[in-house]
Amino acid sequence: ALYMGVPVVTLTGRGHHERFGESILKNVGHGELVARSLDEYVATATNLAANKNRLAKLHETIRGEMQESYLMNQRKYMIEVEAAYEKLFGTI
Repeated sequence: ALYMGVPVVTLTGRGHHERFGESILKNVGHGELVARSLDEYVATATNLAANKNRLAKLHETIRGEMQESYLMNQRKYMIEVEAAYEKLFGTI
């Protein structure tokens, strides 16, 4: 949905399989769309639906944000991983 420009609100859980949506949204830069309770989920979705300007902006930008995130930009990811290795182990 995000890749097609459709914002998503997710309800996170405690199990690994219940946190995929949270991981994706945080990597794209939209951790504010992650709810930790059912009440928070309803409030987040309702607020997003009521804010037409924000919703339109997300429709315009979320695909590009996803493409630039570590989820889809392997080059950016590898540069960061290599920098972390160099910081840990020094230049080889």
